[in-house]
Amino acid sequence: MPADTGSLREAEENYKPRTAKFWLVTFSAFVSMFLVALDRTILSTAIPRITDDFQSLGDIGWYGSAYMLTTSAFQLLFGRVYRFYDLRWTFLCCIVVFEAGSAICGAAPTSPVFIVGRAIAGVGSAGITTGSMMVIIPMVPLHRRPMFQSIFGVLFGVSSVAGPLIGGAFTKRVTWRWCFYMNLPVGAAASVFLFFFLHVSKEPRKQVPVKEHIMRLDPLGTFFFIPSVVCLVLALQWGGSTYSWGSWRIIVLFVVFALAAIAFGGVQVLMPETATLPVRIIKQQTMLASAFFMFFLAGGMMLCVYYVPLWFQTTHGIDPVKSGIYTIPLVLSLVVAAITSGVVTQQIGYYVPSMLSRAVPGWWTRLYRKLREHSEKGNISSHSRLRLEFSFFPP
Repeated sequence: MPADTGSLREAEENYKPRTAKFWLVTFSAFVSMFLVALDRTILSTAIPRITDDFQSLGDIGWYGSAYMLTTSAFQLLFGRVYRFYDLRWTFLCCIVVFEAGSAICGAAPTSPVFIVGRAIAGVGSAGITTGSMMVIIPMVPLHRRPMFQSIFGVLFGVSSVAGPLIGGAFTKRVTWRWCFYMNLPVGAAASVFLFFFLHVSKEPRKQVPVKEHIMRLDPLGTFFFIPSVVCLVLALQWGGSTYSWGSWRIIVLFVVFALAAIAFGGVQVLMPETATLPVRIIKQQTMLASAFFMFFLAGGMMLCVYYVPLWFQTTHGIDPVKSGIYTIPLVLSLVVAAITSGVVTQQIGYYVPSMLSRAVPGWWTRLYRKLREHSEKGNISSHSRLRLEFSFFPP
């Protein structure tokens, strides 16, 4: 939503922190976002048990990749959907999609069905991630938004710490399926509050033909963007495991990814009126550098979050709860480092030192290669902590 005079006035009028309605809507948005953030890490300690039940050790990478693939593929699309269509109904639909994916995962009889459920949940995750921010905008004045936006950062931090512990507890005490079933009642409660209490001013909308509705969502750009992401993930998932890196299948996937990505870029340049990713944003060096930085940072983080608990449980025979406890140094250091780097950057006014410090844990990752069957458990906890203690979220 653009920060024009009308939207700013609306936010001032809707900012009523002493009313139950305000906090019910805000809390529901936070809870929805927390479920999405929790879904990224809760599987880390449950994966070994899931692979045992499904006899699907080769599918481990897909349990996280399927979720992140659809999340990233639909993130840009939802940005445009929220711009042109009703906030409440769009957000509620995204919660329903996320809940449907969670239900499929919880009831999945086989590994392929589980992966499909993760992919569906990822679509809902993309909409919830964008929608949670959009819910806050018409309710909170511009000068107060940083405080509420910081809460989203705290939610990601708490979920990073709590996810492995909750996943381990469910896996050991009940069943790993409750890692997904728990989303259903919580998400349903949040949906009820949002349905009854989330009301934004309905600006008069010009009646447009169906074709224009479709064109608003940049269908041609989406047509190229989603296949490019899918081909890239498939190539990285299959390369070196299912097929050799020199296999024609992997080469074709990389070629299709490159061609689709180039075509997507061409559409954004030639059709700026409906561009999902406007060229003016891509031309900003800071934005582009931050995007590449976060790509590699998040990739390294998720690799550790998923495979460190697996190492604890399969190599040392540790139960899911204890493996979650051993994972705390990894995720907790990320939270502390993110907060610290944010404060330091605000004080000195430069973010480059924080980005350069990221090279230290990157170098430390090489120590993972030295881990063997009889390596001490404390060593990998130390590696994980140092691996991420300088981590940084770019602005």
